[in-house]
Amino acid sequence: KGPLLLEDGVHLVEEERDEDYTRVRRYAMDGLELLLGSDTVVYGRADSSTKIGVHDFEEGTTITEARSLDMWLENTIGGCDECAICYHRDGEVSGYQLLKTEALPSFCGGDSGVALATMARARSILEFVKRNCTDDAATYCLTRGEGATLQLWRVESQRATTPFGRACALLCLRIARRCTDDLERRRRLLDRCVALADAKRDAAVVAEAHLLVARTYSIEDDFVIEKAAWRVASPSSKPCRLDTFDDEEDDDAALKRVSAGLSVLRRAQRRKASSENKALEKNLRVCGAAARLALASRASRRHRPGLVLRHLALAGQLDPATAASAVFRLRLAMAYALCAAVVTADNLAKHRADLNPTSKVKARADDSSDEDQRRRRPVKGPPAKLRGDLPVDVGADVETNLSRAV
Repeated sequence: KGPLLLEDGVHLVEEERDEDYTRVRRYAMDGLELLLGSDTVVYGRADSSTKIGVHDFEEGTTITEARSLDMWLENTIGGCDECAICYHRDGEVSGYQLLKTEALPSFCGGDSGVALATMARARSILEFVKRNCTDDAATYCLTRGEGATLQLWRVESQRATTPFGRACALLCLRIARRCTDDLERRRRLLDRCVALADAKRDAAVVAEAHLLVARTYSIEDDFVIEKAAWRVASPSSKPCRLDTFDDEEDDDAALKRVSAGLSVLRRAQRRKASSENKALEKNLRVCGAAARLALASRASRRHRPGLVLRHLALAGQLDPATAASAVFRLRLAMAYALCAAVVTADNLAKHRADLNPTSKVKARADDSSDEDQRRRRPVKGPPAKLRGDLPVDVGADVETNLSRAV
């Protein structure tokens, strides 16, 4: 049964289920669609299909005309036929009133036409918004000016140009948390959040935005594709084709976001320690370690054990718990098994260069210019601490590599 809407031009299109709301309904209004979520408590009668919305008040509270209109709107969105107004004193119900939903606008002596006027006003506002909000992926803020005047602001990409930067940043973050199906839209919202939020005042907001962006990339660990025992005992003598590794850019993008989030949190922790920031830092480190492990997997399939060892070492530096896990040790053993299979005295220098790059820039595609390569940062080798804690090295001696694998 649909809600008791007082306007013929507004009708229920469908009802959906959602984890964040008790009920979600999609309405149509003059060519516009509204998606409304409701958490109103709704009871039903055992002997009928009547739905009753429940609203509680402290005994002695004055119910204003505006509050009556709020109850009418909540009941309407919730699809309730009646409304139970419960009065309580010290946590105990002292009395209640039962009213039809359509009687709520006039409950406090108001005019039943107020509801009609409210819907007409809503329609005009939505038409105004539809007519003026025309830029794709832009953020607008609707405010009330003096009297009944409405003001529509377009929020620029930089927080310094708008007084609503923080509010819009938080709004973008909240929407992005729920926008799980459209990854491109989620990234646009989170990028807008980072641009609008103040990293000093809202470090947790900026860091969470970076974390959520990092998680939008497909970070997949290819080590789990084949049985570990087979991969250790018999690594293939032929590397996989390079055109199967398109997701490596996703892993690099995820690492950049993790690095940006950690940088924001480190500056914030120096100013004032926070348990919330520590929890976010832990999640960022775990996400970064996962990206490093994925890169190690792809390097393994390319038969570059030195690169595998470097990514494993950097994953351990990001998240020490990862380096202490049995799964991490298995990956390390598989890397040394690969060393024994493919490293020889002739190509030893090449594989060691993967582990400890001596060049100033990372090897890129042939079509990149020399100027572009000079501007890129040097690639980091494994941290010294992990080189001491773990046997991170590439040797041409097969027996040594097999012993390390064991």
